[in-house]
Amino acid sequence: MIQPFYSDSASVDKARTFWDAFDRATEGLEDALRLSAFRECLKGKAGEQWWMYSQINDFETLRTRFHNQFICQTPLQMIERLKSTKRSKGMSAEVWGDLISSLCDAAQCYDAEMRYQFFLSGLRNKE
Repeated sequence: MIQPFYSDSASVDKARTFWDAFDRATEGLEDALRLSAFRECLKGKAGEQWWMYSQINDFETLRTRFHNQFICQTPLQMIERLKSTKRSKGMSAEVWGDLISSLCDAAQCYDAEMRYQFFLSGLRNKE
């Protein structure tokens, strides 16, 4: 079974791990089936919007665009993700802190005050 990809909270490492597992699990299947399986695994607002506004008709296009969108992000793109990430209703402060910490690490944001501000902004904004 392929695990879902939670785009809103995924770090670069989680995206890479998901992709590797997905690619192995669907190897040998027709492109249409692979695309359908990917669509079922994609969770989260960021991923839903990305999928809705992308025209992906074959697996190689999916591979390239997924890599560009979720794996090969610049620090500036990661900062934007940090700014737009919202804490899910019911998410504990500890889990939220871990998520922010991993996103800050991926964005190469090591300033303690900035990390704290990202943490606080998420505590106030729940989806």
